[in-house]
Amino acid sequence: MPIINENVDQGTIDLKKTWFSRTIEKAVRENYTIATEGRALISEVVSGDQVVRMSAGASTDAWLGISMSDTWTMATWPDFQDLAIPAAAPYMLQLNRTNLFGSAGTPSVYVYDVTAAAAGTEVTTLTGTTGQFLVDYALGQITWNVADTGHSVEIQYRYNLTVAEVEQRFQQAHVNSGAGAAFNQIGVGIGPGELFTSEFDSSQAYTTGVLVYAGALGVITSNNAGSVVTIGRVIKSPDSESSMLGISVRAPL
Repeated sequence: MPIINENVDQGTIDLKKTWFSRTIEKAVRENYTIATEGRALISEVVSGDQVVRMSAGASTDAWLGISMSDTWTMATWPDFQDLAIPAAAPYMLQLNRTNLFGSAGTPSVYVYDVTAAAAGTEVTTLTGTTGQFLVDYALGQITWNVADTGHSVEIQYRYNLTVAEVEQRFQQAHVNSGAGAAFNQIGVGIGPGELFTSEFDSSQAYTTGVLVYAGALGVITSNNAGSVVTIGRVIKSPDSESSMLGISVRAPL
């Protein structure tokens, strides 16, 4: 399996690995926008015509496919690190990235404690309970209780890109890159197929084989709260070699 080099330019979809049974152009519903590639799209009928928009994370969403178009300028990107909690106070780890996306109220960080074989719990105040962690989103720092010192942990998170990182990763769009927007259309990848993307909820776990769903704003998630629609199954978890998520994509009904 080829390894993605995170230091070179790439879009929100890894086109070297992604494939769909077919890709079609669909009109975007009036007064709706598609945030970027790699988002879950649903189908609606308006005035007798089929149109698409990003999923709302509702059980009534009519699953269609994945947004495929010229890559928009992205503001955030996922990262994944394998680390060990220090044995000395203040039991804090410095991540590779600062200015993390999210906040304590709307987290983007997921921690799995390999030593304890359990997911961690993000808190706003450490109380000494095993498995708790505190995130400084601005500085990119995570602090644990003394009970967790020495544990090996896997940390998945999303961070805000700098202007320099955006230019390095995405470069400049080609001259006709806005054609889809001008005609209010979007390419849709229709399953069955396989998708490798950066567009997923980084605060959730993605174990190989688990189901994934069409969440709010078209974000792919493993959280099925709210009776969201199933769109596929994880075939590749984010890791330190590639922070992208790989899923098998099911066909629409």
